[in-house]
Amino acid sequence: MHIAFSQPDVDPGSVRFVPLDEAPAVVPPVYERARLVRPGMVSRPDFWWPQVFWEFMVGRARPSFVVMHTDADGNDDGYVVYSVTGEGAGGLSDRRLSIIDMQAETPETLMRLWRYVFGVDLIGTVSAHNVAIDDPLRHIVVDGRYVRVDYVNDHLWLAPLDPLALLSARTYTVPGRLVVETHAPDGGITKVAVEATESETHCSDTTDPADLVCKSPVLGMCVLGGNRWSELAAAGRVEARSPAVLARADAMFLATPPPALLSFF
Repeated sequence: MHIAFSQPDVDPGSVRFVPLDEAPAVVPPVYERARLVRPGMVSRPDFWWPQVFWEFMVGRARPSFVVMHTDADGNDDGYVVYSVTGEGAGGLSDRRLSIIDMQAETPETLMRLWRYVFGVDLIGTVSAHNVAIDDPLRHIVVDGRYVRVDYVNDHLWLAPLDPLALLSARTYTVPGRLVVETHAPDGGITKVAVEATESETHCSDTTDPADLVCKSPVLGMCVLGGNRWSELAAAGRVEARSPAVLARADAMFLATPPPALLSFF
């Protein structure tokens, strides 16, 4: 393992192993809190955990381990579930640590979990298959070239059935006003005026001239902040009244952290 971290570990918390028979009681509450940190995250129904996670995802990956992070106040705030496969060859280990699920309530906890998995003995490769595109790992290691991305996949899709409700459900990063005209696949057209201040957001149907015109799939691409209106306008998928409108829309819809769906169906 060639990974070294650029900063000293100053985490005041701790990590502990959780027995697999105890994990179903302590892991879901941490996920439920962690998912609120990032747009695009979804709830995991009670039936999902035993059927999809513990039986399918974890059950087929043996041996598997659950490690929980606890903050300085004694609160569980992150976890990693992983498996180890492979053998040693010629006196060197080529075992692979595969992350099944890693969730954290804070960036600091996420970095501590990365430190943990890279500190497991006799591991040649650490891999993860569902990581946010803004994951900080390559920025917290000495040599980011050891952090390789094999592929980037689309994983999160939104179908805006009710643009007014959808635009009303989020907050906006900077104050501003935009009129968004959306064309649905059935031919329906809606125009919504989005008015955001520093303290509140108000959205309403309107007959005012549109600032942005797009099809409903494009609204789904932009509404959580994962894509910029200006990029899609350059691709011919958004009609904008002016370049200033695009700059305003990009700023209003910006999301930090960006959206990601760090779950499985």
